[in-house]
Parts: sequence; C-alpha cells; structure tokens
Amino acid sequence: MHKKILFAIIAMAAFMSPASATVITFDGLGTNTDKPVSVDGFTFDYLDENGWCICSTGASSAQISNGTDQILIRDTGDRDSTISMSVDSGLFSLQSFLGADGLLGIGQRTIEVTGFLFGGGTVTESFITTADTQSLYSLSAAFTGLTAVNFHSFGDSGDGMALDNITVNSEINGEVPEPAPLALLGLGLLGLGFARKRRK
Repeated sequence: MHKKILFAIIAMAAFMSPASATVITFDGLGTNTDKPVSVDGFTFDYLDENGWCICSTGASSAQISNGTDQILIRDTGDRDSTISMSVDSGLFSLQSFLGADGLLGIGQRTIEVTGFLFGGGTVTESFITTADTQSLYSLSAAFTGLTAVNFHSFGDSGDGMALDNITVNSEINGEVPEPAPLALLGLGLLGLGFARKRRK
C-alpha cells in the first residue's frame, strides 16, 4: 500500500512540475521573407529595414551564424533597425537569446531589448555585440508579463542584426503557470494518508 501511495505522490508531482521554457530556433522553415511571419505562437515583424529573412548563413550571405536558420534584418543605411516580436495569445517572459550584428560582423553594435508589459509600461536592457561572434544574452526577471518585445539594433558601423534561440516562457496573467489548486489539495491528502499509515 505504501508503494501505491508513494507512486501516486510522484506521479502528481510530475504532473504539477512548472512549464518548461520554449526555445524559438527558426529551424525547419526554409528561407522565409514573409512580413510579418508567425513562428511557434509568436508574430515577428521587421521595422526600418532594407532586407530581412528567416534563413541560414548561405542564403543570406551573413557572416555570423551558429550553423542553423536564424532571423536576420538589414537596415536602410541609417544603421538602425528593429525586429518586433509579439505573442499570438496570452503573455510571456523573455529569458535569453543569441544575438549578433548579422551581416558585416564587425561588432560594437547595440542590441536594445524593450519589453512591453501587460497593463502598460516597458522594461529595457541593452547589449553590445562582439565582432564575428554570436553571443548569448540573458534578460533580467523584469522581462515577465510581456505582450511584445522589440529588438532594436543600432551603432556607428555595421548594418544588420541576427537573432536565434530566443528562450521564452508562456504565462497566465503575468505569472508562470502554477500547479492547479485541486492538484495541490490531492497531493496534501495523499501526504496525510501516507503519514497516518506510517503511524499505524
């Protein structure tokens, strides 16, 4: 009997484990120049651009890549462009992304990330690219309860931005989903039953 109760507790704990993060890789889409384009429940658009695609290095003539498809933008010559990202439904948190100045690969460009909060307000963090390097950039916990994010690329040199492996979490009412109250009650009852059996 103890084994059955223990098994039930383990199964319920697994059922209630927090939702895992989703990594948007842009892989398997082929070369895509739609504007906007939907990927994994998010809509991506390109602002102040002269060229854009979801594609591999070879297809885009980009010098920076991790060897897989990514989302790329080239600006209009003013060294300033933006990729916007909005969730198709609900809210999300942004954890991290791979970023680079995607075409010339000379570094020292700023990627300014602005998150638009549910109910109003924004949060912003900035990162500086490194020449010929696709870097992992991590966002603070403030990037929670978001409806959209802008990745704004600008600098004195270079003319593009590449993004890949964007890590997000879906949310409900601005919070990562918690275990259902009934499931918590059931777990508590199982624990009480187990303790009672042990006392006997």
